[in-house]
Amino acid sequence: MRRTLCRSVVCEQAGESVRLLDTRTQFHVEIAGIDEVLQQTALLPEVVANFVEPLGFLDEDIPLGSLRAKQRPWRKQLADLHRNAVLSAFVQRLRESVPYYRENSRELEAKSGFVGLPQAPRLSKADLREHWADMLDPQVSIAGGLTDGSLEIAQTSGSSGERLQVIAQLRSDHLPPYPEQVWGIAPLPDAVRAAVITSPNCVVRYCGLASAAREDRLIERTTLHIAGNHDIFHADDSLVRQFAEDLESFRPDILVANPVYLNWLTARARGLGLHLPSVSLVLVTYQYTPTLQRRAIEAAWKAPVYDIYSATECGGLEVAVGCRCGHWHVFEDHSFVEIEACKTAGLPPGVGDVLITTHASEVMPLLRYEIGDLAAWSEVDCECPLSDWRTLIFHGRSQETLLAGRRRVTTRQVDSAVAEVAGIAFAQVYAQDGGFCADVIPSESGGFKASELREAFFDKFDIRSLNVREVRALRPLPSLKYPLVRPAA
Repeated sequence: MRRTLCRSVVCEQAGESVRLLDTRTQFHVEIAGIDEVLQQTALLPEVVANFVEPLGFLDEDIPLGSLRAKQRPWRKQLADLHRNAVLSAFVQRLRESVPYYRENSRELEAKSGFVGLPQAPRLSKADLREHWADMLDPQVSIAGGLTDGSLEIAQTSGSSGERLQVIAQLRSDHLPPYPEQVWGIAPLPDAVRAAVITSPNCVVRYCGLASAAREDRLIERTTLHIAGNHDIFHADDSLVRQFAEDLESFRPDILVANPVYLNWLTARARGLGLHLPSVSLVLVTYQYTPTLQRRAIEAAWKAPVYDIYSATECGGLEVAVGCRCGHWHVFEDHSFVEIEACKTAGLPPGVGDVLITTHASEVMPLLRYEIGDLAAWSEVDCECPLSDWRTLIFHGRSQETLLAGRRRVTTRQVDSAVAEVAGIAFAQVYAQDGGFCADVIPSESGGFKASELREAFFDKFDIRSLNVREVRALRPLPSLKYPLVRPAA
């Protein structure tokens, strides 16, 4: 019996082949040697029908989850082939063009695929600091890019204890493909207006912008930078009013924000009775987002809140992005990620060091860069359009952990304990004098009990002594960030 394609499968000419695109999942295959134009009503040759049937291309009413499960083996195989092809070309370019890698080309021989890549050496922060000039691609005019604004000199914020200098690309593709479907939001305009809210020293270009005129903080008419105070918890009302006035005047579509800065400024603005405009989306970044801050931001802004993960060292490229299904996808249009066994003992099973390869970097490409973060793979078959990009579980910075006996407790694990306790607005946990402390800013609604926080830490981590202090402000790091777990001095 001759069969027909599902109505959701679209036929497109692709050179000498025909591309069959399943619009339900965005999965497609190309088939050569068949009619140039196939219609959904046309009867398929038996050999074609037998090939596409296991892919769900003939099923009209199959549940989406079942359809994805059917297509998963083929999608994974095609995704792996694509990654290896991209990586092979990337490594070849490094060996031929970039001085640092050209001088170390023997270490990259026959290591251009994901199977061989783990044999290549890690790139450390010390390597980046010492050799950064040799990591620039000489085919790119740095002077020209700095002049025309396509490049900028940037510095890391100092979260790792030192500030590193890099050359960053100013790119327009910071949003993932199909952003509306990925995040479950209404269509965004072609020119998305973004307000960026973070510490004043994340990058050199925007240092000191808290006091600059609004027009000087407006980049290409679509991005407004709202730099925070050097100690946001002690900022006076004038900074909060400026924050509200900037947003009201600019009317952004999305906020890109450090979660602690945005949560505190929003709460202060509400307390002063200031109006804040509505936005379509909030992207939190620059540091680990505690559950406390995520909940508060979602409630105050009545907008979805998702993570976008990057680092200044990545030179303007993204590493991972959160989706409406609650997963973090590696941003594979920009970067590839490996998770390798950590040098530090005692971590949860599967958690390791995050290594970044910025294959889309035109200026300062990084191969297996040790970014200083911890994560684990999450092998889920996500239902969002980014399902072919691998998913990971982020655990925070490697230095922002607690050593409880022989066990290393990550920021993510601390977050799970703090989030269970009522009445907390902000918190910071750290080791001190052989024990553990927690600084807590109670929420205005009240109800915080220090005994409940101690009990949560005992139950989850067997931490028997926790000194809990109620405070009015958290202490910033030299980077001017406020991590949930403060690194040991």
